[in-house]
Amino acid sequence: MSPLTALLFLGLFSVVVTSSTEAQGGEKARVCGKKLEDTILDITKNCEKERSQYAPLTASEREQLQKRPLIQLCCAYGCSRRVLVGSLCYN
Repeated sequence: MSPLTALLFLGLFSVVVTSSTEAQGGEKARVCGKKLEDTILDITKNCEKERSQYAPLTASEREQLQKRPLIQLCCAYGCSRRVLVGSLCYN
């Protein structure tokens, strides 16, 4: 990830997390009412399940999917269930 991409991601991510924490009574690191880590796992599983209907994920795709930042996980791979707070990702 280039430094510029990283900065853009951090900016977007902080906006998303800030707006989600304010909406949920100030709880930290929660997205859609779940812990951030659980949400990342959910997105990874959903993306993997959806992709497997068309073609199995390769080992490198699975590895990349698990390493991607939350916003990229949510928006990448044409996932049908997008759970990031707000309208950044939606069906």
